[in-house]
Amino acid sequence: DGHYAAEIDAVLLLPESWTPDLPRMTSWTDEDWMAYLAVEGASRELDVDTLRQLAMVLRARPDDVEVLLNLARFLRQGELLTAAAVVYRRILAADPLQAQPLDELAQLAAELGAWTEAAELYGVLITQRPNDAALKRRYAEVLEVSGHLADTVRVYEEVLAASPEEPALLEKLWDLAHARDRADDAVRYGQRLRQLGTLTPERQLQLGHDFEDAGRVEEAIALYKQLDPSSNTANCRWA
Repeated sequence: DGHYAAEIDAVLLLPESWTPDLPRMTSWTDEDWMAYLAVEGASRELDVDTLRQLAMVLRARPDDVEVLLNLARFLRQGELLTAAAVVYRRILAADPLQAQPLDELAQLAAELGAWTEAAELYGVLITQRPNDAALKRRYAEVLEVSGHLADTVRVYEEVLAASPEEPALLEKLWDLAHARDRADDAVRYGQRLRQLGTLTPERQLQLGHDFEDAGRVEEAIALYKQLDPSSNTANCRWA
């Protein structure tokens, strides 16, 4: 009895943004909980038989991490995202540093728009996998959405150190420099892209503006003069 008590209680601990449509379930029994999942699962065309099988296994092995992970993934596939988050939380309550549930819960938190929680979870994962570039990219994306631009740049710079000539990454850092009003940084990223030969005429013009914003007017004029003579904007800038 009470195998789902931890999940039911954990609903109250989730951020409010995670639970806009979920009723408070502190008084629910195991049967109430499974009935809810069965009804919601049916409405989302989940395989209710699979759900029941997972429930039966959990009753026999309530702390089996692999079974709990399978349940969380099953709920997530059926878009029962809050319920899935609760199951992930149950796994992590026993061992907060388990990499797989941490990773999956971090992705789920991002899906739910819980950016602060996602960033915290990714922060823990990064300490375990400091050289995982793909993980760092996801972490940076979450940091950016949550408004932590300085940390976003720091993480992207770490990725760039391993891929110093990746245009898309340099473009991202260039855009972040503009968002943060960092003219010197913008020039640095723009120049690296120019050296790679990937700048469009419009982006070269942007680099000229960055030179101006950084107080490097002569370099801006020299760049404008190299642009297409038919560009009225460029001609007006250096004239």
